[in-house]
Amino acid sequence: ALRNTKLLADYSAIDPRVRILVLVVKYWAKCRKINEPYTGTLSSYAYVLMVIQYLQTREPPILPCLQQLIDPNQEKVLIQ
Repeated sequence: ALRNTKLLADYSAIDPRVRILVLVVKYWAKCRKINEPYTGTLSSYAYVLMVIQYLQTREPPILPCLQQLIDPNQEKVLIQ
């Protein structure tokens, strides 16, 4: 959960429009009652991931894929 929160904060820091778009999509889903996973719909987090994926696949991309920017030789940090 901490890593996901950090990842979302990093994407929001890259472009402030990300946070605004995420809030709009989450509000839209809540108004239509389609953000309740216990009733068979998607979670708010799923909508956030879809927004990020959409912004990464635009031409040109609005957001980079941060996971692809990680140096494979960098020592991994364990968060407990």
